[in-house]
Amino acid sequence: MSVSKQAQDAHQHLSKLGPKKLLDFLSTRGPQEIPSRYGEDPMIGLCRIVVGQQLSGAAAAKIWQSLEDQTGSRRVLFERLGQADPTLTGLSASKRKTLQHIVLIGEVEIENLAKSPMNDARERL
Repeated sequence: MSVSKQAQDAHQHLSKLGPKKLLDFLSTRGPQEIPSRYGEDPMIGLCRIVVGQQLSGAAAAKIWQSLEDQTGSRRVLFERLGQADPTLTGLSASKRKTLQHIVLIGEVEIENLAKSPMNDARERL
């Protein structure tokens, strides 16, 4: 089976992190492709992951669609998330705060963190 370079890199990175259960899983499953449902935009993908935490896929998709409908564009979405806009429906205060932090860190820094070794990324956060 052929897997992408991204999946191979992720597999190698996760293998270095431990713990034993994760290592056992990776050794039996091998590299896994990252679901395409998060798209090619890393910032949108990260925000969608936060929105979907502890929700069913259908609920997360509905909330995300509502956010897109409320904002109309990527730029306006990030402006309102950066302000932790309480009028954005479907988001808890905790998720608004997390999304605000992501937006304030900025797209370039998020991409740099994603490319950094885990220990470096943790220190920078």
